[in-house]
Amino acid sequence: ASSALAIAGVHAVFTAAVNTDGVAGDELAFSTGQGVRIIVDRTRSTRDYVTGPSAVFLTASDTDGKAGVELVYGNGSSIRIVSDAARRSTSRLIGSQFELIAVANTNGLPGSELVFDVYGSVRIYRDANRTLKTYNVASSWDLLTTADTDGKAGQELVFAVDLSLKILHDASGRFTNYYIGEPFVVRDAVDTNGKPGSELVLGLGNKVTIVRDANRTTRSYFIDP
Repeated sequence: ASSALAIAGVHAVFTAAVNTDGVAGDELAFSTGQGVRIIVDRTRSTRDYVTGPSAVFLTASDTDGKAGVELVYGNGSSIRIVSDAARRSTSRLIGSQFELIAVANTNGLPGSELVFDVYGSVRIYRDANRTLKTYNVASSWDLLTTADTDGKAGQELVFAVDLSLKILHDASGRFTNYYIGEPFVVRDAVDTNGKPGSELVLGLGNKVTIVRDANRTTRSYFIDP
């Protein structure tokens, strides 16, 4: 059942219970007609932020690398980030008809990045330094998972491109590519060799292929005896 709260005649909808100010205790966030109201039960107080009439809640994550979780809203071609700990809300243009496809620490520095699909391009917004970077992966791709595949700081974005695996290393701004040669699915991203970096376990019919991105190698095992 949905939760609602009457705020100044507006039917507010419960959004999240997260630690928005970095002080002990979770806050309660409610979306209102024009913004968000945060209830701080610890101090028996409330705080209000404007997000816009068409804003849609996307995620709650530590995007600036500082104490407290940010609330992220989509508003047309822009996002609006409520940083309650800093007592501010900021907007950033992302692009028309964007889709948030991942929230991950892609550069290894404090704060999670917001990863968007914008007309086939991958755009990564770093709220910690207010920068936006665009990558062209391929004409057609699917994001399969995020994982630390190279054993270095930051999570990689793992894509399927036709019959290949393409991995974006945002920390260094480069790609690694692995031609698989037949349809596959990612079964898991797990450390199979006891060394830094998770291996990507691919399922291909009656065999499993393990991609070790840390040393750029692959190995296959047949499942049937």
